[in-house]
Amino acid sequence: ASLAGFALPGAHNQRNALAAATALLTAEPGRYDAVEAGAAASQPLPHRLQPVTEVDGVLYVDDSNATQPESTRAALRACTRPIIAILGGKDKGADPAALVADVCTRAQGVVVTGGSATRLRAAIGDALPVVEAADVEAAVSAAAALARPGDVVLLSPGYSSLDQYASFAERGDRFQAAVWALMGRS
Repeated sequence: ASLAGFALPGAHNQRNALAAATALLTAEPGRYDAVEAGAAASQPLPHRLQPVTEVDGVLYVDDSNATQPESTRAALRACTRPIIAILGGKDKGADPAALVADVCTRAQGVVVTGGSATRLRAAIGDALPVVEAADVEAAVSAAAALARPGDVVLLSPGYSSLDQYASFAERGDRFQAAVWALMGRS
């Protein structure tokens, strides 16, 4: 069976697809056609490494559902382009060291927002260009200014949205609307 055409980025998604394929082939030996059809039909769920659009050669990706640092770390590893990361949200006091280490390794620049912005900015220090933004709309504008053609602007906050938004979905929807608004300015 082949996972050719599998559209979900990242090793974590590949592992999930392989587990699903193994389960299917165990239950129904020989159903390689179903494995291949499932792989080809896969699409990102809303706000989960969901490509929004490309503007001026920069791909914008909505991973607003990444409300824990581990989710953001997986998203950073899933990106194959240089990254401008949008991070931050409700600060619950977790140590950001592992997240910041991965951001500093994988990203070219960072926009921080929400209640964790000051703490994240301090933890990143001078390792990367860091811009603080009041909300997700301002974060999109700041990220667009940092990004170069070939980059990805990745909204993968690593923190809950509940300091500014009713849900991760609202934060993601507002991110997407701000990205689409960039199209009008291009």
